[in-house]
Amino acid sequence: MYAPRWTPLIQEYLGWEGLESACYYFHAHISDVSKNMESLFAKYTPISVEDLAIGLFDIDWFKAAHKELGAKRFEMLYEAAKYVSDGAKTFEGKDVCRCKDREKLKLKETEEKFRIREIRI
Repeated sequence: MYAPRWTPLIQEYLGWEGLESACYYFHAHISDVSKNMESLFAKYTPISVEDLAIGLFDIDWFKAAHKELGAKRFEMLYEAAKYVSDGAKTFEGKDVCRCKDREKLKLKETEEKFRIREIRI
């Protein structure tokens, strides 16, 4: 997780379709997202790096990454997400990812929660 440049190679080795998208998803939603990652994120989200850095959340990317990777593997990746940075940054999407049963996640309520947050920013 800490070195995203290896993600495509690891995805190919493991044969885990969706690993690349999910890894980049976690990188995109840390509190201090790098501008250098913008071209990688553009493949998955229309949200700019600047907007991601202030806390905007891409619910469509979350749903797609979770579905493609699968619940069990997404959970494993979430557990590894603490290694997404040098430790000074925080993962902004943790409220959605922490949901114990993501298959039954109340997406309408979650989307509304994040819409409210977007308005306040």
